[in-house]
Amino acid sequence: MFELNLATKGYVESAAVNQKVWSLYERIGFVSKPRATFLESDETYLEITKALFRM
Repeated sequence: MFELNLATKGYVESAAVNQKVWSLYERIGFVSKPRATFLESDETYLEITKALFRM
């Protein structure tokens, strides 16, 4: 997605109790941030940009 310049950022919503998934997301560069205002209310939001992406 970033390599082809199809997006400037991406996000995922994952249950906070799913630590294995959170660990994976953090390893590839996702960071926890406040939720965007256009999204419905929820407790989790992880975001990534091209600069943060690690594979």
